[in-house]
Amino acid sequence: MIEAKGPSTGRRVTSVLNEEFSQFVERTEPRLRRALVAAYGSERGREATAEALAYAWEHWDAMQEIMNQIAYLYRVGQSRTRLRRSRPLFVRSQDPEPWFEPNLVVALERLTESQRTAVVLVHGFGLDDARGRRVHRGPSDQRPEPSRSRAAQAARPSESE
Repeated sequence: MIEAKGPSTGRRVTSVLNEEFSQFVERTEPRLRRALVAAYGSERGREATAEALAYAWEHWDAMQEIMNQIAYLYRVGQSRTRLRRSRPLFVRSQDPEPWFEPNLVVALERLTESQRTAVVLVHGFGLDDARGRRVHRGPSDQRPEPSRSRAAQAARPSESE
C-alpha cells in the first residue's frame, strides 16, 4: 500500500494505478487481441479487445482478484460486442380501411358455435360448403354407423314382449 502525505496524494496514487494498468495492458493486450480477432474477425475482435480493456480499467480493483484475467476479459469482450438480434419492424399500413369488419366479433358472438365455425371455415378460410362440413364434423361424424343403430334397436325391449 502506498502511503503519501500532502495535497498531491491523489496524483501519486493515480500515477501508480496508471502505471500498473499500463503494464497490465502491455502484457495482456496482444494475447487478448489475437484470441478475439481469431474468433470474431478483425473489426469485431479489435472492438471486443477495446471493450474488454475498458472494462478492466473500470473494474481494476476487482480484476486484481481474478485468477485468469485474460480468459475473463475474453468473455467480457465477447459479451460486450455480441450481435444482438433485432426485432423485425412492421410498417403500419397507410390504408385507413380495416382488414376485417369492425363489428365482426360482435356478429360472430351472436351465432351458435356450429354456425360460427361454419362461417369461419367457409368465408374465412375459403372452404366450399361440403368441405367445410367435413372439417367441422370430423371423420367420425361423416356418416352414421349402421351397426350402432342396429345394436341400439336390438338392445331395446320390443313392445310385443
